[in-house]
Amino acid sequence: MSGLFHDRASLLAAALLALTASVAYSQNAATSPAPIEYFRLFPGFVGEIKNEEGWTTAFAASNPWGQYTAYLMSTNARGQRTIRIEQYFPYPRAEGRGLQGTTMYLLEGRDRALLIDTGNPATATDNVNDLKTVVRYILARESDGSPKAKPLDFVVANTHSHGDHTGQNFRMWDRPFYYMDLDWPALAPANWVPIRAGGGPTKNGGGTAVSEIDLGDRKITTVAIPPHTPGSTGYLDAENQMLFSGDALGSAFVWVQGGPLARYLESTRRLAELTAAYPKLAVFGAHFYQYALGPRREAPINGRPGDRQYILDQAELAEGLLSGKIVGEAYEVGRELVWGTLRSAQIVYSLATMYPAGATPSPPYHAVRIPSSYPEQWQITPWQKTALGIKADFHLIRGPKGEVFHVLKGSKKTLLIGSGSGAPGLTAFVRQLVGNGPLEVALTDGDPDQSGGLSQLSSARVYAPAGAIKGRRTTPLKAGDVIDLGVDKAGRPLRLEVQGFDASSVTLLDVNDRILFAGNALGVQGADSGWTPPGGAAAYKAVLTQWRTRTDGRYDILYTARNHQWFTSPAYVDQLGQALDRVIAGGAPATDSRIKPGLKLVKSDGAADVVASVGVQP
Repeated sequence: MSGLFHDRASLLAAALLALTASVAYSQNAATSPAPIEYFRLFPGFVGEIKNEEGWTTAFAASNPWGQYTAYLMSTNARGQRTIRIEQYFPYPRAEGRGLQGTTMYLLEGRDRALLIDTGNPATATDNVNDLKTVVRYILARESDGSPKAKPLDFVVANTHSHGDHTGQNFRMWDRPFYYMDLDWPALAPANWVPIRAGGGPTKNGGGTAVSEIDLGDRKITTVAIPPHTPGSTGYLDAENQMLFSGDALGSAFVWVQGGPLARYLESTRRLAELTAAYPKLAVFGAHFYQYALGPRREAPINGRPGDRQYILDQAELAEGLLSGKIVGEAYEVGRELVWGTLRSAQIVYSLATMYPAGATPSPPYHAVRIPSSYPEQWQITPWQKTALGIKADFHLIRGPKGEVFHVLKGSKKTLLIGSGSGAPGLTAFVRQLVGNGPLEVALTDGDPDQSGGLSQLSSARVYAPAGAIKGRRTTPLKAGDVIDLGVDKAGRPLRLEVQGFDASSVTLLDVNDRILFAGNALGVQGADSGWTPPGGAAAYKAVLTQWRTRTDGRYDILYTARNHQWFTSPAYVDQLGQALDRVIAGGAPATDSRIKPGLKLVKSDGAADVVASVGVQP
């Protein structure tokens, strides 16, 4: 690990040195950057029709360029233009709201032009409205649409390796093509040139990575901005105060759920330092339409595209999420993802990838607010719609060992369901979430990773199954008991029914919010649970079947003591039954657990968000 960080530090130092040289160049050569017009159509192209939410729904007229349109954003004092090229196509996740937009940029120099990214795989007719033809048309026209006497040719560079930005790479086989050294594929075309901040020796391509692209009187310098992909690269036009960042900073929000979030903080801090000399910096992301999508259309952002303040906001937000001072919220694209917001910045991340693999989380606790405070009309996925039924003040907390517990606040008191493994700072963290007032604790079993925090909650009343906790006075929990927290934010009674599971554990049912808190009773949802049912599959299945007669149909969301996802469907319980039946019947194929080496697992047939896996006892 130490070697990895040493190599990274060396690369960053080289990048800083290269960028410092670029700064000196730009300060000698440039005055104030040319103004930017974001929505000035390039002659011959067709505008977009947008709905009230900001989605492009169609082109304004019949479009000879198929999926493409283009905007002339800027012309500098040398007459060098910067053009934004958009590609639109139907978007599966938009649920009919609009078209997906992918953005490319075309930068002119004295000697050549640079196309940054190639967008999605396209529906196009060769030599009529394919991307290469679009670019050649633009370069062959003056800004008034008249023919150019000497059109420039162009080279190409990618910002990162994702398919919605490399979809037309195959068309560019006949020209220099700069591809990220740290995203380099196993089989790369012969015309690809490795590019990396700082440049230097590499095992890829011809053996040397370049760090800048000289277009003639316009130098474009690379900046490393992981971890959207390991090789995520920004292209800095220092003289014209422009940064083309691909998806590395997002276009209003960035996806870094692959993690680690801590590395993104490093990237944004470094970028903030490197761009300090450019107060008028414009940041151009690879999905331009997102800058003015949904609530971002409204004050105070008013659809503002990226700028240097956006970088500063992203850095501050990343720091706040990592420190626990800013709490994430449920995000629309899958139950694994959460996001945080601060001024113009939004970050999509996962609780499981905030830190590098093997690193100890510091601070130890991080939380997710469920449901999101995002406007309800924008919460359209099935998971979000279901979570909107939760009217209590509710948070999921993940501890340093991957343990998960929950906090539910009513008008009378707050209930902490589980207390984690005992890492310091628990009381202060919970108080940050719910404020002052009576605080009680409920434990569903005797798991030490759920009772370890009790020593920090010495004055709290503790509910637990009889005999589950040693050395602490508890109020016994048994089937039929009710924990009354008052009312929720909608004025409904907030009461948790105790549903007994087996002799040593219970589950808790929030009746009106329709939430089931299962603790360890239902194992761990996932294809590799690392979990073996206590007492064996047959005995456990009998207990599960009896429990289901009292709980089926009474909850819409369930939470376990190990699933950090903000939503788990009741369909998981059906899948758990299926996996158990396969173990009991015998002969089912088994796979090796990576979480618990040596354990064999039998899985159900369900999709990733509901699949169950059960350990097979030797």
